[in-house]
Amino acid sequence: MALMQNIKDAVGVLLGKNQVMRDESVPADKATKDMPAGMAGKIDKYQIIKASEILRKYKQYKTNAERRIRDNALYINARQWRSETYKKIYPNEPDPTSSWLFNGVANKHADFMDNFPEISVLPREPDDQEKAELLSSILPVVLENAKFEKAYDQVGWDVQTGIGIFGVFWNPTLYNGLGDIEIKAIDVMSLFWEPGVTDIQDSRHVFRVELVDNEILEARYPQVKGHLGSDPSIIEQYLTEDEIPNEGKSLVYHWYYKVQKGTKTVLHYCQFVNDIVLFSSENAVNEDGTPAYPDGYYWHGKYPFVTVHMYPAKGSLIGYGTVDIGRNVQRDIDLLNKAMIQNARLASIPRFAYKKDAGVNMDEFFDFTKPGIQFEGSGTIADAVMPVNVQPLEGTTLSYHTNRIQELKEVIGNRDFSQGGTAGGVTAASAIVALIETGSKLSRATLQRLYSAVKEVGELCIENIRQFYTVPRQFRIIGSDGSYKFMQFSAQDLQAVTYNELGTDPTVRVPIFDVKVRVHKGSPYNKYAHNQEMMQLYQLGFFNPQFAPQALACLKGMDIEGKEELIKTISENGSLYQQLQAVIAENIQLKQLAAKLTGDNRFITSQGAQNDNSNA
Repeated sequence: MALMQNIKDAVGVLLGKNQVMRDESVPADKATKDMPAGMAGKIDKYQIIKASEILRKYKQYKTNAERRIRDNALYINARQWRSETYKKIYPNEPDPTSSWLFNGVANKHADFMDNFPEISVLPREPDDQEKAELLSSILPVVLENAKFEKAYDQVGWDVQTGIGIFGVFWNPTLYNGLGDIEIKAIDVMSLFWEPGVTDIQDSRHVFRVELVDNEILEARYPQVKGHLGSDPSIIEQYLTEDEIPNEGKSLVYHWYYKVQKGTKTVLHYCQFVNDIVLFSSENAVNEDGTPAYPDGYYWHGKYPFVTVHMYPAKGSLIGYGTVDIGRNVQRDIDLLNKAMIQNARLASIPRFAYKKDAGVNMDEFFDFTKPGIQFEGSGTIADAVMPVNVQPLEGTTLSYHTNRIQELKEVIGNRDFSQGGTAGGVTAASAIVALIETGSKLSRATLQRLYSAVKEVGELCIENIRQFYTVPRQFRIIGSDGSYKFMQFSAQDLQAVTYNELGTDPTVRVPIFDVKVRVHKGSPYNKYAHNQEMMQLYQLGFFNPQFAPQALACLKGMDIEGKEELIKTISENGSLYQQLQAVIAENIQLKQLAAKLTGDNRFITSQGAQNDNSNA
């Protein structure tokens, strides 16, 4: 039996199969039984086999979407002629590519970065006000350390090819083993979920696959030595200029699955290579034998992935992006470019038709350095040699080419004024700015979806802080005036609070916060408009403490950026003004009383002089 198993394993390696060869001695019901929702119980070789089968099914149903996204990536690199679609329809076509579609994609990506998000935290209960303010200060620092801006930049490109994915993980190896949050842009080719779901949290299982060098795996996990090597075809490869070698690497599977325990959903995590378990949160135990993760690998019970798309597709988690909308028009523009280039080349090369027995020395005829041409027979050279004229393309063809370019701009919302260009006699700066803002409404719609995804990223970060910041950490917070101070925060600040009220049973409450996303890096126009808005409020007397009640009544009905801060500042100034007026009134009364008691009117005179000076 052992010999047969060794032969099967050897055949599996030779065939390069990315699967585990089953041991015939394993009972069939144990190796192939259907799993419930989740993987309750200890994770062993047989459950890994079943998980691998589920992964292959997920891969099968995702193949068409992966090929579409791979072709879309070629358009961003202006190499669309290498896509399978072009090769099937135009197998022998050259590659005169233009970048009209890329220009639209890059313009939208610039809009995303111009409106980089900023996260703030709001409390749901009064007792959590101080914690929310502290979280609002430290969360931007956590995101910066986790390289969130780099992930946001990549997702801004990925979302235009179909789907962008954030990964929010806890990396225990960071900072010499202290650990910290890590945010990555996940390639859709390496992530697999249940087909048909439109929310990744509804999937029964989620797999992330990556290629890792064998030497690294053997150094970290000695038990895998001699058992590595797998077929990397499960990860769809992009068409790149560089050949990516897979020799000496193995696929590492990150398997997330949910287990229902009563009314609570518990998320577990398993990492394996082939049929070898590298880590399992269900298998891990403490020194005393108790489960190390009784509440799951992540307490929040969610997959650590947040997906976002530009345009939804019914029944699919993967949507459509800018490239999907404009790729067919871009193809027609490229074909027309080819026709125009070929016509120009033919027209620029002199061509002649001549009779076979014309009696003309054709070597001398085509040698433009010789002043004379010898020919025999009667008649002229024109009778024997005739020029072949190439007809230029008709005006309708050129107009069609121009119209297709304009159609592409309209379809993807990349009109000229979106990039500062003008047409139709528009010269006023205010009008150009208004056109730019109007033309960016498609980008703003996508930004709302991106901000919703960023909101989920912020919520996952807070939950990771609640679970893993077991040791107090110091954060350097930079104030608006450039000064900085240090704040300390730990998971203890977010743990459940027990209330013991007289005559009632103790109640336990977990602090819950709402994450709010707003623009952090606005475009130059947005900053200019905001500054102008503040100047107008100043000129109208909104910041005069005497008019604080009127200003507050007006602000409550307005929709402007920073409204809450303005209301707070004006309210404080109004209160200080009222206190000052009360002090002045009290001071006047004291002076009047002193004059009455002493009969010295200098108190009143000095006060009157002060009033006259203040009025002047």
